[in-house]
Amino acid sequence: MNSFTSSFKSELKVVAAVLVGLLTVELGFGPLLPHLSLDLKHVLALPNIAERLQKAPHPRILCIGNSLTRAGIDPETLQESLEEAGIRDAGLAVAYPDASGINEWFFALRKYFLDPRGIPDLVVVITARDHLTDRPLALSRNSAYYCNGSDFRDVLFHELGSMDARTEFVLARYLKSYANRGRVQPRVFSRMIPRYQEFLLAQEQGKFKRRPEPGRPAPPDPDPRDPEFQRFESLLELGRDYGFEIAVFTAPMMKTYHLPSGALELIREKGAALVEGSALPGIGPENLPDGSHLDAEGAKVFSKRLGTELARLLLKKREA
Repeated sequence: MNSFTSSFKSELKVVAAVLVGLLTVELGFGPLLPHLSLDLKHVLALPNIAERLQKAPHPRILCIGNSLTRAGIDPETLQESLEEAGIRDAGLAVAYPDASGINEWFFALRKYFLDPRGIPDLVVVITARDHLTDRPLALSRNSAYYCNGSDFRDVLFHELGSMDARTEFVLARYLKSYANRGRVQPRVFSRMIPRYQEFLLAQEQGKFKRRPEPGRPAPPDPDPRDPEFQRFESLLELGRDYGFEIAVFTAPMMKTYHLPSGALELIREKGAALVEGSALPGIGPENLPDGSHLDAEGAKVFSKRLGTELARLLLKKREA
């Protein structure tokens, strides 16, 4: 018992020292955020991107995805393609947080783009094969930047099965230095935060592993052989609830692919549009230098096709 008490007190001291250090770093951390990475600069700009879309003329189009979208969309070509197909002066916004997937897209859409003063007319989800599949939540990133107040509480109390997970989720919400700890050089924290290395070592040794609370088992990890699409279904239902159209556009890859059957069934069931872009004429291996992301020429081909298909959907809605 004494050994347990001593160990607990020791862990508490480490956590307290790290927390005090994080609070100290936090005081001067805000101005540094946009300079940590181009991706974070884009994430921090999402409120402004959403505000510009709210003030844009109809139809308002939001394209959301990840780095595949960043590399794949040439805004000028997309706008020209829309105009050539009969959609003039469309409002266009593009959101593309790196390494994001269905969790980030769902939460970002709810937090930034569903203001009643300017809801998009069309939301375009640009995805590869597996980005719509349920996956473990990136706690720090989603808490800090994507969850609105309602989603934060829902995840905290209904989705997280351990005190350690909840602690990370809460800390990242209020301490941007903690949420971005992976972007900051470890030597910076090591120099400024007492016992930070001890804290990291304890994590590596499993001392602070996420454990289910007594009587509340942690949610099971998703089985990759049987993917689920609950978050994707929730995103599709936002279109029904807020009155906007949803189109799913698959991004070009080195090899042709199709979305999982569960995602295809939901797209049909919820009345969303699907455009297969995984293999487009005019895009070859030479346009995918790293195997996944389009080069400038490939982006023009992709954007032209995207504009043509979006115009077709918008014109069809006008005629209905």
